[in-house]
Amino acid sequence: MSVFVPPDTLLPLEVKPPFRHVRGYGYEALLPEKFEAMGNIVGQSMRSPLEFCENGKALPVRHAQNIGIWYAGGGHYNHVGRCIYFSLPDNSDPNTNGRRYTVRAPKALSPQGGRPFPKRVHVVLSHTCNLWCRICREAPFSGPVMEMALFDKIAGECFAFATELRLDSGGEILLNNRLPSILRRAAEYGLPIFASSNGMLLTPKKARLIAESTVHHIQISVDSPVKETLEWIRRGANFERIKRGLRNLVRARKDVGRPFLISIHAAVMRENVRQLPDLVRFASELGIEGVTACHLFAHDCMGIDSSCFWSQAEYDDMRARAIELARSLDSFFYGPQPFAEAAENNCIAGWCDYPEYGTYINPDGTVMPCCIAPNFPLGVMNTQSFTEIWNGERYEMLRRTYRTDAPSLARCKACLVQEHLQDYMAFFSPAHWEKVRRKMEASSHRAQNFAK
Repeated sequence: MSVFVPPDTLLPLEVKPPFRHVRGYGYEALLPEKFEAMGNIVGQSMRSPLEFCENGKALPVRHAQNIGIWYAGGGHYNHVGRCIYFSLPDNSDPNTNGRRYTVRAPKALSPQGGRPFPKRVHVVLSHTCNLWCRICREAPFSGPVMEMALFDKIAGECFAFATELRLDSGGEILLNNRLPSILRRAAEYGLPIFASSNGMLLTPKKARLIAESTVHHIQISVDSPVKETLEWIRRGANFERIKRGLRNLVRARKDVGRPFLISIHAAVMRENVRQLPDLVRFASELGIEGVTACHLFAHDCMGIDSSCFWSQAEYDDMRARAIELARSLDSFFYGPQPFAEAAENNCIAGWCDYPEYGTYINPDGTVMPCCIAPNFPLGVMNTQSFTEIWNGERYEMLRRTYRTDAPSLARCKACLVQEHLQDYMAFFSPAHWEKVRRKMEASSHRAQNFAK
C-alpha cells in the first residue's frame, strides 16, 4: 500500500517551533491535518513519503524506531499520523539552535518511475557462523559469504532509493572479511545501517570499524546475563568474551563521538524468561541503552518444550517486570506483546512491511521475501536485475495474497513476527504441529479434570 504525495500538497513545507520535547533526545513536530493519512502505521512502518530536513538537508535515519530517536538521537526520525518524531544529528535542541526545519518528498522512488523500490534492503553477508545456537542450528555450519561484486551490484541498483541497509541474519557478519569495503560502499550512499552480531568477534579494531561507519543501530545477541544459560543456548559462545566485545563497542562509540544505538537482543524461552529483568540490568551496567526480545521459534532440530507458548502468564509477568526496571534505569525493554492481549493484535489488518517496502538478499544472490521464508525464492541477483525481480509475477503474487486466507507464501498465515500469539503454528516448525496439538489436547483434558 504505497503512499504518494497528493499533487496539491505544497512541499517543501516549513515546520516552525515550538517543538514539544518528548523523551531523551526526541522532539515532536506537528504537521497539517492533510499529512495524517501519509504517516507510518504498524505493519506499514516505511510507507510515509516525507523527509524531514534541517537547513535543507534530510536527517540521516528515516522511518526510525522510537528507541533510536529517544536513546541514540543522531538524526533518527519517524512520521506517524500528523507528527514527526525526531532527534538531531548533534542532539541539540531544535527550539534554540536557530536552524530551519522543513518536510519534503524525495525526488525519485524507483529507477523508471514504476513501483517504488524497497526502502529496507536486507543483505545477508554470511551463511557461516562461529556458533551453533540451539535456537538456530543443530550442528556447526558454514556456507557462502557475499562477494564484493555482488554487493556492488545490489548497491548500484538499490541503494539510491533505500532508507536503511540491514546486515544481519543467516550467519555472523564479522566473518565476512569484506566488511570494511561493504561499510565504505554504504557510506558512499549515506545509507544508515542496522547490524546484528553475536559479539564474539568484537575486538577493539572491529568495534572501531563499526563506530566509524554509518551503522545507526547495532544489536548484539545475548539471551541471558547468566554465563551458564547463555553458553547452553549459544553453543560455542564464551560469556566473558562477549562482555569484552560489548565493552569494546561502547568504548569505540565514545572515542569516535558519533551517536548510534547499541542494544542487546534475546530469544525468549522457558529457560531464560525469568532472567529478563536481570538482562535489562546487565545491559545498563555495561552502558548499553536497552534490550529487545522475540519469542523462540522451535525449528525442526529442537524440541517443543522450551517455547513460552506453554508458559504464557510467566512471560507476561516477566515482561512487565523488565519494562518496570528499564524505566527506573532510564533504559528500555521491548518484547512481544503480552499473551493476555493477543486478541487485540496490533498488526493492523495483517499488514507487513516486506512485500512492498523491504527485500532480503542471500549471499548467493537469491532474493527472498524476508528472513522467515528461506525456501521461497523470488529471483537471483547474479543473473537478473533487481527491477526484473521486484516487478516480477512471483513478487506481485505475494503482494496480492499475503493478507488472504491462501497466501502464496504459506508462512504468512502464521507469522511470529506479526505476533500471531494465539496461533501455535507461529511458534513451531510444521514438523512439530502434530506433537503440539497432542500436548494442547492433553493439557486441556488435565484442566477439565482438575475443574471437576
